[in-house]
Amino acid sequence: MNALEYSAAPGVMTCPGEHADSFECLPSEIGSLCRVIHSGLD
Repeated sequence: MNALEYSAAPGVMTCPGEHADSFECLPSEIGSLCRVIHSGLD
């Protein structure tokens, strides 16, 4: 496994497991995703 493959795969602490479907409603475009995350932190 190269560094890119390693970095692209979720680890034990970041794998959503049974909660993966919770992420389907999030935007895939990085700018939009950042806005969603930032709005949740305000």
